[in-house]
Amino acid sequence: MPYNLFKMFKIACRDSPYDVIPFKQATDDANKIFNLRTKKSLLAFIVNDGLEDLTFINKKKWEQNQNPDNPIEVYAYRFRTRAIVGYIAFMFNSKTEKWLIKSFHQPEDRNAAMLEAMQKALENKSLEESND
Repeated sequence: MPYNLFKMFKIACRDSPYDVIPFKQATDDANKIFNLRTKKSLLAFIVNDGLEDLTFINKKKWEQNQNPDNPIEVYAYRFRTRAIVGYIAFMFNSKTEKWLIKSFHQPEDRNAAMLEAMQKALENKSLEESND
């Protein structure tokens, strides 16, 4: 389910950019950390597979939701681009039919994420060597 939702989000970034709204903090972090200076460049980055090694983290209710009659789920993913580990959280508001990018930054536990990536690379290398 989360992967299909991400595909829908990515399609919206490509086909309906006016329906994708990044929070100010997300655009500020995208600019500062990933050098993505505009909403247009952020959405193009998502559409053009800039989120490499995309891994689903979790789904939870949006805690800052002002309308309890409209429950909204936040979907969080970890990704990598070049040597930078990143985190994106987004949601879909079914009442407004808008996608919201809540977060776009480095994960809080980025050292753990880097260790995990290195372990995965070592596992892949040892698998390749054992197949030789």
